[in-house]
Amino acid sequence: MKTFKIFFNGGTFSYDRSTVTFRVHRFDTNYNTIIPFFTKYKIRGIKNLNFKNGVEIAELIKDKKHLTLEGYNKIINVRNKMNSFRLTKKV
Repeated sequence: MKTFKIFFNGGTFSYDRSTVTFRVHRFDTNYNTIIPFFTKYKIRGIKNLNFKNGVEIAELIKDKKHLTLEGYNKIINVRNKMNSFRLTKKV
């Protein structure tokens, strides 16, 4: 696990009964390390769609668009397509 934190330049682990969660809270680490890694080494399945939505949100934040009402609303709309929201939406 230490190697994982070193490779991604930070982050924290939390442990549950059957899962380990790795979180990175620094925007620059996410944008400069995590996103390029998972862009190169694709995530499979529905999680790839969530990743793409996350990248879209990161781009809005990088461009400071989250500071406007329009940008904030765009982030909310994208977020509402992710994870459990994606599963409950009828296609």
